[in-house]
Amino acid sequence: MEIVLDKSFLYRSGSQKISHLCFSNQVLMPEALFYELLTTSSENRAKCFRNLPAADNPVMLIKNVGYILRTEVKNKMPFTDIKDASHNIRYIFNNKLIDPNHEFTCEQKNTISTWRADIHSRIEDFKQKAAVVSGWFPAVKHFKAGSNREPIEKAKLLLCKDHSVVKSIYEQIRHQSFPETDLIDERWALFREIQVQVIAALDYVGKYGDNNPLIVSKKIENEYMDLEYCITALMVGALASYDKGMIQRFLSILPEGKVIN
Repeated sequence: MEIVLDKSFLYRSGSQKISHLCFSNQVLMPEALFYELLTTSSENRAKCFRNLPAADNPVMLIKNVGYILRTEVKNKMPFTDIKDASHNIRYIFNNKLIDPNHEFTCEQKNTISTWRADIHSRIEDFKQKAAVVSGWFPAVKHFKAGSNREPIEKAKLLLCKDHSVVKSIYEQIRHQSFPETDLIDERWALFREIQVQVIAALDYVGKYGDNNPLIVSKKIENEYMDLEYCITALMVGALASYDKGMIQRFLSILPEGKVIN
């Protein structure tokens, strides 16, 4: 079974449990997880890498969702085999990463800084889009933080259950080079991207209020990275996580999905 691994599971599970998972299944490490490991505290990073089996290719490294979406747009076909998004190389993680005192080289630090800047740019774009998501859901218009979340939850339920709502949003934002709307369904990452991103945008409105793109919070980066995990997990149908929010979002979209925790 192919299973998407997230940071909460890698951090909180012991090495024995992680090893069993890796040797019994095809465990996928999305790019989001690798990014989080490289940008977390040195102690957390060391603990996570200690939990991974000291073997060649203990997990399958998966390219980011952007790569998968671009491939679908190019080929006009759903991305049905996640292995096609893997970094097809033989590797073993640097054993120095289990040392909390390990220092990255200047070149590595510059690469991580560039990566972090790109992620922050994507987060700002997400916040801008979240601020106007009520344009698709009038009942959420002028929603105030702390208000009754019923209109938020109703809108999220539509995105989970009514494919016509997802396809309508896709049609409104579709670039002319993208696949035709009639082709898109739950087999496509493009479809899952809209479900996950718009549900997350509604949760953002529920937390911070409508039309409020200026929120600064350390939690937002983690919440944004969770979207990459969720989209990839929806593609394969399985997620290894202890994150209750992500599990709830994953299962709300795919009730028959498999969760390991």
